[in-house]
Amino acid sequence: MLITCPNCQTNYQVAQKAIGALGRKVVCANCQQPWQAKLELAQEPIIKPKIVANNDASPSKEQQNSDEIFSSIDEKNLDDEFSKQEQIEKQTTIQKEDSEKKPANNKIDNNNKLDKSLKKQQKKALLKRKDNITQNMPIRRMIQNARIWVLIILLLISAGSVFFRNNIVDVFPQFAGFYESIGLKVNLVGLEFTNVKTLIIKDNGFDKLSISANIHNVTNNKISIPDIIVSLMDENEEILMQWSIAPRVKSLRAREILDFETQLKDAPPDAQTVKFSFARD
Repeated sequence: MLITCPNCQTNYQVAQKAIGALGRKVVCANCQQPWQAKLELAQEPIIKPKIVANNDASPSKEQQNSDEIFSSIDEKNLDDEFSKQEQIEKQTTIQKEDSEKKPANNKIDNNNKLDKSLKKQQKKALLKRKDNITQNMPIRRMIQNARIWVLIILLLISAGSVFFRNNIVDVFPQFAGFYESIGLKVNLVGLEFTNVKTLIIKDNGFDKLSISANIHNVTNNKISIPDIIVSLMDENEEILMQWSIAPRVKSLRAREILDFETQLKDAPPDAQTVKFSFARD
């Protein structure tokens, strides 16, 4: 039969004979609440014993025998039923806790599986990238080497166009304006003035300006020497006086040097510098 604790509503399945016809006092294993368990009304009608008035109010022999039979036979059965019911409830509680833990464990397992799959994908992508880099290494090296050689060639061309500008202009005169626009002087004549000197000397009590310099043939060819133009400049690079002189010789051999000198009386007092140039035909 099924009995229910009136305090916590816990159900217990016990044998009917363990309760007995008169019921018995039991203790709930869950809440420790005692109560008087009785047979249900659906059971067979219970024959009530006749109560005989007795001043001693002593229990009848039949009731004493019933209590003794219940105590000796069914006490152990009732305790066993309560123990079994308690074990069932404990197992049910443990199963519920396990069922609650399983989803969390499943989530952890799923996360671990996802992490492993992501790591595998990343590893495959890295290996594929390494393979692509290894396959493209020769091409990349060729491109890098080509860029380096192009840069070297451009530098050599630039340096040659600067150092050999006179020869370039000699062959291509139209480049003279380009060199002058970037601030590079171009010697179209092939002659240079070097070792320029100025000196004030006394001549019969008068000051005289003496100017000397060298003419250098910087080419490997024989060059004709045009007339030399001497200019006196002030501090603002304005021409104060200008004149021309004829060289002693008409031409210079390759790498030959020729010196010349000119003198001027009554030089302008504001003259600061001397400039030489060749007369153009």
